[in-house]
Amino acid sequence: MSGAPQSGYNPGVPANANASIYAYTNAARPGRPAPYTLPPPPNHQPTVVAQGVYCHFAKSNFTLQIPDLRIFPSEITYIGGESGSGKTTLLRMLTLEKPPDGGNIYMMGYSVASLSPDQRDDFRGGGITYIPQGHLGLVDGVTPVETIARLLYDYDGIDLAEGERRAEIALTRARLPRERFRVKVKGLSGGERARVAIAKAYAAERPLCLADEILAALDERNRIAVLDLFQDLAQEGYTVIVVAHQPEMTNRFHRVITMEHGRVIGDQRNSPVVRGSS
Repeated sequence: MSGAPQSGYNPGVPANANASIYAYTNAARPGRPAPYTLPPPPNHQPTVVAQGVYCHFAKSNFTLQIPDLRIFPSEITYIGGESGSGKTTLLRMLTLEKPPDGGNIYMMGYSVASLSPDQRDDFRGGGITYIPQGHLGLVDGVTPVETIARLLYDYDGIDLAEGERRAEIALTRARLPRERFRVKVKGLSGGERARVAIAKAYAAERPLCLADEILAALDERNRIAVLDLFQDLAQEGYTVIVVAHQPEMTNRFHRVITMEHGRVIGDQRNSPVVRGSS
């Protein structure tokens, strides 16, 4: 990320740097320089800090106010609330799509307000995996392996052969059946599509994963499976934030943040976190 300001802490070694499951033993040979990739913060430092964040929408007369919110690595956080509570607006700020009208957001130790538009683009590509609502960021006409290989080529400069190898590892970790690796996305079920979206997070190794309503179109079995995968990511030091409207699933999150009328009205932690079929 050319010309990026220095982080406020020493990021150290990525939490997943020695995870043998990756088995990335062959050095990638990018055809062009890869963009700046952000390491995760150490566990005692928050990945996301929102301080005095304020955003007003005159047309709808809606105001989002977040005085102080800190979200940490190695946790999966649920952000919930009724429609119009502000959870989607908060997510748009965390994806760097919508800057606040006041206050500031710090991500991985960087002040977002200090970044130029080009730096924000690099930051988004180097630090965040975003899973949008509905299509989950997938393209119907390509296969899961091609989806991830192209992602790694476009953002990290990793050649397609190496990208396909990493894609297969990531899809295996996301528990997609191997016979579905090379089926076009349009032929996958909703649960399989969700696994491909999460496999992108495994392969890209960005420290922050943001998912918008990924649980909405899934049955209970697949919701449980998806949340188990997110828990796996969190255990490796990633920060996972899921915007959802399934309060019956909140016992599967480390932290539950509830919003109403643009404000945080609830913030609780679960220990232990439920995993698998209960």
